[in-house]
Amino acid sequence: MSSRWIGCIFIAASLFYVFSVFLLHPIPNSKAVAYNGTFIANAAFQPPEQLPHRYSDTIDTFASYKYRDTCNVSSLDLHAPFAPLCSDRKTMMAAMSSGGRIGNDAPYMPRGCDMRWFSTEEICEILSRFEKVVFIGDSMMRHVIGSINVLIRKDLGYGAVTGWNFSPEERRDCFCNYQFNVKACSVQGIYTTTDVFDNDPESIACPADNINVL
Repeated sequence: MSSRWIGCIFIAASLFYVFSVFLLHPIPNSKAVAYNGTFIANAAFQPPEQLPHRYSDTIDTFASYKYRDTCNVSSLDLHAPFAPLCSDRKTMMAAMSSGGRIGNDAPYMPRGCDMRWFSTEEICEILSRFEKVVFIGDSMMRHVIGSINVLIRKDLGYGAVTGWNFSPEERRDCFCNYQFNVKACSVQGIYTTTDVFDNDPESIACPADNINVL
């Protein structure tokens, strides 16, 4: 797996934790959260809380995505859930910035507390609460926008690029992780959801005209 590919999708997924938790509704005080009663003594990471909103953390949310088996990547390859969830912005930022991987191709593990992993349906609901979501940045941010399109289009093969106008050669060369190839494929990247609604509306899992990302 390409570290750039899975890294960008993980960053995009983590952004929705920021959107949903800190911009829309803070999570309850940690004392009010019923954590998982299963406690493993001396374990580095405890099992995730047995709460309905953590269900998406425990399954492969990519299972229904296009080209899931061909691209051979699972959401569980990117995020291994554990307890507790980060309770505020400060602890989340510290956890994300000081975490790491334990082994090659292992999921990124925040330090001390976890983020949530959202399903595509939850991502659509989060984005619909904003009139417009604008991302400003460099080429790295371009990859993050591409990864968001992978998530909202449920397409691991061509979700980040304008596959509707690809030549046969581009469909061959810009598939799966290669769609993030800067020189060959990123020039065909998707930069606004409006372009997708105009050219390939059936590919977006979110309700029509309900989100606006650029």
